[in-house]
Amino acid sequence: MYSVTATSPLLLHTHHPLAVNWSPMLIENGTITPFGTSLNNILEIGIFRDQALIPDTNAHLAQINSTHPELSMYSGLKIDNDTAVPVAVVGRHQWDDFPTDIDLGQMLTGHAWTTPTFGYPLEKWSGNIVFVGNYHGPAQIANLSTSFGVSIDGAYLVDSLSQY
Repeated sequence: MYSVTATSPLLLHTHHPLAVNWSPMLIENGTITPFGTSLNNILEIGIFRDQALIPDTNAHLAQINSTHPELSMYSGLKIDNDTAVPVAVVGRHQWDDFPTDIDLGQMLTGHAWTTPTFGYPLEKWSGNIVFVGNYHGPAQIANLSTSFGVSIDGAYLVDSLSQY
């Protein structure tokens, strides 16, 4: 689960991004806790944008089982692109986050209907952002940087105008 903080200036200009910061959150029994608040909930997650999870290869699974059997509980899925690099690694500290910007600017110069009229929070944005993760520690130990995939189960949205 990820917490999202969205900020953008309340100006009538045509090129201001909606900045979204993502932080990992642990949700158990209805209680939301940021990762990294104690030694019991530190879990480094590598975040990959615009990637997919697929079943890990038999060769990788065999390598994990023979060289690091203690890590096999984390294995099974991998990032679809073997050359992908995480955009962030979060979950070690409670202040860990990573940004994405959604541009609220003009898509085409001179086309008034593609320009937001008011800006955030009055302008509506819709679209998709795809994130998947992996257990970063096991991936580093086994030297399989895109193995140990984990899905991101949802987002908890928090609004903030404190940074305009």
